[in-house]
Amino acid sequence: MRTSCAGFPSASTSSPSAEECARAKGEKPEPRTSSGAPLAATAGDGGEQEEASARIEKLRAAFEKAGDEVNLLWLKLELEGVSDLQQMAAASGRTVAEFYDAAKRRKRALQRLLANEQGVEWVREES
Repeated sequence: MRTSCAGFPSASTSSPSAEECARAKGEKPEPRTSSGAPLAATAGDGGEQEEASARIEKLRAAFEKAGDEVNLLWLKLELEGVSDLQQMAAASGRTVAEFYDAAKRRKRALQRLLANEQGVEWVREES
């Protein structure tokens, strides 16, 4: 039997996710991209927190400019600590499929933002 992140025994063979650990500790989970990567840098010092907030605001602005209501809703709910798509769908009246489609758009938006931060022109790959 392994020990979970909260120190309680767990019969599960898989490791708990970062979100599960945060919730078990009573903390708010860090917003993550659809691939599971952190949405922005974690707060270590004031500069990192400001950078993280700026990135989130850039992402929000990109969604607003695109008129992407589902990703705006996703961002709002993620920042409130809701990361389960079923819960998001239930809370919003949207379908889970709409959130999956939004994840594809969100991935492209993040690629554009990261490319712009590095001074590179983002060119969409054909797939």
